Amino acid sequence: MKKLDKGGRARFGAVLLTLWLGIGVVGCNSLLDVDNPNNVVGDDILFASAAQALANGALYEVQGGYSYALMCYSQASDELHWVGSRDAFQQLDFGHVEYALNEFTDQAYRDLAPARWMADKAIDVLEMHLAGDSLPEEQSLGEAYLWGALAYVTIADMFDDFTFSDMMV
Repeated sequence: MKKLDKGGRARFGAVLLTLWLGIGVVGCNSLLDVDNPNNVVGDDILFASAAQALANGALYEVQGGYSYALMCYSQASDELHWVGSRDAFQQLDFGHVEYALNEFTDQAYRDLAPARWMADKAIDVLEMHLAGDSLPEEQSLGEAYLWGALAYVTIADMFDDFTFSDMMV
């Protein structure tokens, strides 16, 4: 009787594993065909019942962008002290917040651009509901205006050049 060496046992195990995986995959004919009731399509934000969620979405986006902008200014001021090897933080520590290739100011742009768009979209949709007398709470429109104003003020404070778009142009 011949004993299998280590290489033979490994090959036998690999063949056996492949066989079992093949059988398992054949048995799952609709593994990725899932009907998720929580999926939301883009047109669902036009419903009046989504007004507060739309204003909250604008808040979420704006606070993310604002926190990155605030981090850049906190580093440039005396609030934070740079220690370590991150050159981008050192540039901010020296007061060079205008450097466009700084990874932290760049991240602030990447978060503020969709935040500004989301706030503008929320204002447009909520004003449409207000004009049609279908807005459940006018407070959500006031919140959307507040988050939009915060986004625009932060953009004006942080950037000299900023691209405004409606996602089409």
